Amino acid sequence: MSVHTLFVMGSWPIALLFVMSAIGKASNWAGTIQLMKAHNIPLPELGLAGSLIVEMAGAVCLVFGVYLWPAVIVLSAYVLLATLFIHVTDAARNQGRQQAIPAILSNIAIVGGLLLVLAVRGAQAC
Repeated sequence: MSVHTLFVMGSWPIALLFVMSAIGKASNWAGTIQLMKAHNIPLPELGLAGSLIVEMAGAVCLVFGVYLWPAVIVLSAYVLLATLFIHVTDAARNQGRQQAIPAILSNIAIVGGLLLVLAVRGAQAC
């Protein structure tokens, strides 16, 4: 299997995950703002707008294989920060712990997938 085929098979599903996440947030703007306020995230409206931009721009970078290094760094930081502010906080407060632990682990797996996409194609993208 070629490196290009592996790149497409690995990066497109991750890109789809970010696109679907952005669509979900945008379609439930008020609910997402409430969730962000409940977790004491500063400037939730600005943060939500920024998250939509990060997710959509990152997905485009993954699909087309452009700007992979900055895209992976920004997306990884975004996923880890969201995990820390939302899921780790929930687990620490013992609120929704049943859902928080799998979400934490899946977000760690997403970061791992991003790093693997970078490993497969990123060295060529420098």
